[in-house]
Amino acid sequence: MENQNQTPIHRSLFDCWPCLTSYILVGRQTLGLFVLLFVLLIGVGFAVAQNPNTSPFPGALDTDATLLVGNDSVQTTLNGAITATATTINVTSAALLTAFPTSCWVDNEIIKIVSKVSNALTVATDCASGTCPTCSPTTDCRGWGFASTTEASHLTAATFTCGPTAEYENARAAAILAIQVALGVNLEDIGHIKCDSPTELTLDAAGEVTITKSACYTVDTFADAASDGLLKVNCSAGVRFILMPADDARTVVITNGAAIAILADFSLNDLHDSFMGRCFSTDLTVQLSRNPA
Repeated sequence: MENQNQTPIHRSLFDCWPCLTSYILVGRQTLGLFVLLFVLLIGVGFAVAQNPNTSPFPGALDTDATLLVGNDSVQTTLNGAITATATTINVTSAALLTAFPTSCWVDNEIIKIVSKVSNALTVATDCASGTCPTCSPTTDCRGWGFASTTEASHLTAATFTCGPTAEYENARAAAILAIQVALGVNLEDIGHIKCDSPTELTLDAAGEVTITKSACYTVDTFADAASDGLLKVNCSAGVRFILMPADDARTVVITNGAAIAILADFSLNDLHDSFMGRCFSTDLTVQLSRNPA
């Protein structure tokens, strides 16, 4: 015999509308939590993957000062307590520490060391290590609190270790990436000068412009004069460049002379005009091509 007091079993959620509503609400809340967790995980992944370092290339070349020099995990101890303002750190033995500048760490702080005399290590001070202004972050121009760590005092006999750190690896990764970007996919950018985002130059009162790297430039007259002559391009030997007019309402005349060797003067006064040159030396520019010829 069926128990009259027994709670009937719902054969379907549709037999219990309040139950169905409850299930839907719980399901939506659970889905929302999963979506939020997924977004947070993606955000953390992007934050972790970002390299805080940059390379001066191609505007300048990396050096030991920007890349640091590695040591094979040299470990010693402090021979005397140090403060965060000291420029010299005395250690028990620095015999195996031979490459500079390098990064060392004590407790939770990384310190940039630029040289040694016997067992006395020299800490990099602001820009004294030769890395400014190319170091990145710029706070890494100094030795204490290097690589965004916190400056602190340290007790005598504390373990002092020198060797590759994240800063060391990140600097190299940034340099490799800068080289790849400069070369382009399938090496398509080798020898090419891109003109998609030219830099604007303005003639000075002497009729000169300064070019710092191989690139594409627009050039304008001094003080927006209707016409002006370009008499000299200041740049390093080997630099190649393309010049185009900044405004077709004004004329820049590339003038044959002691500093610019071309067959005849060439006017940039149409947005389709272009001149390609090469710095033969710091005092002489030669023509490679021009349009119209």
